Amino acid sequence: MRVVLVHLGSALPRHARSCIRQAIAVTGEPPVVIGPTAARKLRSDERDRFRQVESLSGMGMKRFWRYACERFFVLESAMHQLGLDRCMHIECDVLMYAAPEAYTGWLTDTYGAGLATCPLTDFEDTAAVMYVGSRAALAAFNAELLDLAAVPPVELLAAHGGEMAHEMRMMHLLRTRSGLAASLPTTVASARRLCSDYIFDPASYGQYVDGVPAEPGVAYAGEHHLVGRELLSGSYRLRWDAQQRLPLVQSTGDDSEYPLANLHIHSKRLERWEWGDTRPHRANPLGRVGRALRRR
Repeated sequence: MRVVLVHLGSALPRHARSCIRQAIAVTGEPPVVIGPTAARKLRSDERDRFRQVESLSGMGMKRFWRYACERFFVLESAMHQLGLDRCMHIECDVLMYAAPEAYTGWLTDTYGAGLATCPLTDFEDTAAVMYVGSRAALAAFNAELLDLAAVPPVELLAAHGGEMAHEMRMMHLLRTRSGLAASLPTTVASARRLCSDYIFDPASYGQYVDGVPAEPGVAYAGEHHLVGRELLSGSYRLRWDAQQRLPLVQSTGDDSEYPLANLHIHSKRLERWEWGDTRPHRANPLGRVGRALRRR
């Protein structure tokens, strides 16, 4: 199953090089990378309609929120052009530690031809890692996403609640209200419930080990994050495996452990956490961070 990365609005950032190198090291092949130039050729009626009706451009951050939503229409067009029936979508600040082949059977058994996103908060999902089981499922998702994007932000929040009318809020609505996606396991409890061997990071684990862009290197966990609550309560510890190549989530209640399939390095300092060629992580930085946090 191919890994696909879509980045719109600006040149591919420097940290994406680490993302791509790590994907190659883990999967043995380069991901499909769709940047702004390639995306210009991937036109569709739905994407054109999105540009006509969207209200996200007015939300600031140099149209970041528009591009974050528009990428799903680009992904659909890219899958059609490349003849991909399914894929694993990642964002450019994500490091993969397990190849999709390690859990492809579980994905198809659990989600089939559907979609699965990563729950982040009680009101938001992310596409840091997103399973696309078929183009038909993504097309249905995008059709309703287009309807939501056409609703003025004030009206969308008045109708559905939440803090921001961005694509993360819309993704959550499409999963929980419309049933157009399912959820990847982001917690120990959800991994057990779904019989998954892996946990996926929506952003919370990566923020915990290396902070956020405003404070890189300063561990962050928020009570509003589903995972953040577990980290702040001390219910979870993070560590590397013995080879220092696979991050693990340990449940302190029963000492069970689940490997993380990815880390979403929100600080953008991906080079600190990538494998390199075949080398383990230098100086085991996750171990150091984990010990420092446990002392707090």
